[in-house]
Formats: sequence, structure tokens, C-alpha cells
Amino acid sequence: MIVGASSQLVGNTHSQFTDQDKDDFTINACEVFPSTIENQMNDIKRSLASIIEQKKKIAKKETAIVGGEQKKLPKLQSLEEKELSALKEELTNHKTEALAKIDNLENKKTKILETIELMKKELPNLTKDLLELSTYPERADVHCLEGEYKVLVNSILSLVKNHKEMNNSEIKHIFEFYENIGSKDTSLSILTETQIKETLNTFVSTEETKKLSTINKSIEKMNQVVDGTTTQIEKVTEELLKREKEKEKIKKENQEKLKTEKASNTKEKAEVKRERDEEANSADKKNNEVKSKDNKPQKEEPPSKEQSEDHKEEKQASEQIDNSQEEEAVEKEASSNDETEDIQSAGKGTKEDDQQKDEEESTPNEDDPASELEKGQVDKQ
Repeated sequence: MIVGASSQLVGNTHSQFTDQDKDDFTINACEVFPSTIENQMNDIKRSLASIIEQKKKIAKKETAIVGGEQKKLPKLQSLEEKELSALKEELTNHKTEALAKIDNLENKKTKILETIELMKKELPNLTKDLLELSTYPERADVHCLEGEYKVLVNSILSLVKNHKEMNNSEIKHIFEFYENIGSKDTSLSILTETQIKETLNTFVSTEETKKLSTINKSIEKMNQVVDGTTTQIEKVTEELLKREKEKEKIKKENQEKLKTEKASNTKEKAEVKRERDEEANSADKKNNEVKSKDNKPQKEEPPSKEQSEDHKEEKQASEQIDNSQEEEAVEKEASSNDETEDIQSAGKGTKEDDQQKDEEESTPNEDDPASELEKGQVDKQ
């Protein structure tokens, strides 16, 4: 065991070798030495420096409230289809931008939470060292704790001077106690582990919690924009679908109309063809009837009274002409007969001579071979 004596030995010594008076010595065992305290303070300084460095990183992150304005939706019924499509694209882009902002905010939130976790990893050792520094004066002789801590304490206090969670806490008093240790007015209140933890948790999370709250509000607002824009997109999409259905309906109606017209035209054409065929058949029938009538003796219809009178006059005229012609014919015939008789009388002798000659020529000669041959052929026949 390391044994430490008081800082000053006090006694009345008259002779080194006399035993008349004896000095009284007070011997105490020191549990803690200044070197131990210095090591712990250095550990505390490193932990606080690490935490403050992480806090600076968080402070650099922009966490102002981000909000997006929801676009005002015009009257959809008054827009044309192209305008509706353009509006839908605009709203979709607006929603995409809002979602991108939300992703950015979520990333910031995640990094802040990760940084807080890194800071909290320093808290167990920091809590242990501060708790021990707080309880040393109660467990050890003050003379054992005395040391040169001023420079180290000042460097620690300068780290937390801008952080009110540490400046206004009992933890700061711990460092002040060791800075002024040995003075008569120095005293230190013992802190519990719970008190130290609460102070440190406040130190590492107060500002960060505010930033997280700001980010959460921004995310909430952007989600409202996303939800509102999504509803608007749905309305525009519904209107577009309605227009599309109307177009399909009109298209179908037109197709049905064309189909009906085509069927009607086909029917009309068939009707026209049928009528033409009937007309052609009727014409053929009439032609056949005409031909049939031409081939059959026609039955004369009794003439009308006017036709009878006209016919009678024509007949009388014709009869007169016929009578004249007959008289002329008779005269001509009489004259012709006279001439014929003269000619016949003159040619009668000649005719008789010719007839006799022909009979002689037609009589076969029995001595002629050709006559015999012809006679035989005749006999065969």
C-alpha cells in the first residue's frame, strides 16, 4: 500500500537522540492521487470534445422548415384534353419534387439520429469519471487530491462554455472545485449518477431534438402536399378517363352508325337491284309478248266510226284506181292477144318441123353400140 504523510510534519525536537519529548505523527492512506484525477480529467476532456464535434456537424445541417405550396386546381371541365394531360404532368412533377424533399429530410433526420447515438456512446465512461470526481472529496483526504489542475480544468470549461446545459449544471462545479482545491472556501456537493446522466443526456440531445422536431414538421407539411397533389392527380386522371370513355362511346356509336348505314346501303342496293331485275324481267316479258303477238295472226279490231268513214273513202278511191287499172289491163291484154295469135300463126309450121326433128333424134339406132349399152342399163334399172 502506498502511504502518504501530511504535507508538513509539526513537532518540538530538542535533540535527535533524546527521548524527553516525542513528536506525534499522523499517518493516512491515500486512495486517490492527483495523477489519477488528471487522467480522468483528460478522459473527460476527450469525451466532451468528441461530443461537441458531433454537435457541430449537426449544427451545420440545414433544418429550416421546408414547406411546399399545393397548386390550385382549375375547373377541369373547362380544359381541353391536351391541357388536362399537361396539368397531370405538372402535378406529377410537383409531387415528385415533394417526395424528393421528403427523402432529403428523412436522410437528414437519419444522420442526426445516428450522430446522437454516437454521442451517447461516450456517456457511460463520461458519467463514471464525473461521478468519481464528485465523490472523491468524501472518500479521500483533501490533501491527497491536491494538484495542479487549473490548466486542464480551464480547457474543459472552454469546451462547454457555449453549452448552457453544462454551464448551468452541477457538473461545472466539479471542475471548479478541483481548480480551487486546497482553499478554505472550497466545497463540493455530491452528485448522483441519475443527476449526471440527465445533465449529459440534455447536453447531447436538446439542440438535436429541436432540429429533429423541425425536420418532422417539414416532413409532415410535405406529406400534406404529396397527399393533396395525389388527390388532384386522381381527379385529373378521372376526368381524362371520363373523356376517354366518351371518345370510346362516340367511336362505338359512329361504328354502329356506319355499320347501320352500310347495311342500309346494302339493303337499298339489293332493293334497287331487285327493282331493276323486275323491270328487266317485265321488259323481257313484254318483248316476248310482242314477239308472240307478231307470230300469231292478229285479230282485227272493229274500226271506229271515223276510221270506218275514212276507210270507206279510201276504199272507194282504191276501187276507182283498181277499175282504171283493170280497164287498162284489159286493153293491154286484148292487144297482146292479137299479137300473140299472129306470132303463133307464123311460127306454127316451124314448131311442127322442130318437133318432128326432136322425135327423130330421140329414137335410138339399133345398130349403135352406145344405144345398146344405154338400153341395157335401162333394163337393169
